[in-house]
Amino acid sequence: MMKMKNIFPGLLLTLLLSWAAHAQTLQDEGRILQINNRMINVNDAAYALLPTTKVIRTDNKRGKLSDLKVGGNARVTLVTIGNKRFVDTIQIVNRVRANEPLLKRE
Repeated sequence: MMKMKNIFPGLLLTLLLSWAAHAQTLQDEGRILQINNRMINVNDAAYALLPTTKVIRTDNKRGKLSDLKVGGNARVTLVTIGNKRFVDTIQIVNRVRANEPLLKRE
């Protein structure tokens, strides 16, 4: 019986990691058309922000939502949970990469 107690935490961790691996991660990149504390609109696509959404500045340091400007460029990393997309990370970029498909898998 003692061995079963030792196995349970490892089994639980394995199940959680396999579930997290099935969450679909996507990216979109383009001009910020609208931003507030609940959503961001990039290239006419609106995405919901999470309380844990991270902002990364061009110098790769943590930023704030106030660092984002309408008309600026950003790369958003999205996570799909169920059938909804949420923004995990917003990275400020100097310019948008050309000839890259939107909503690509990471």
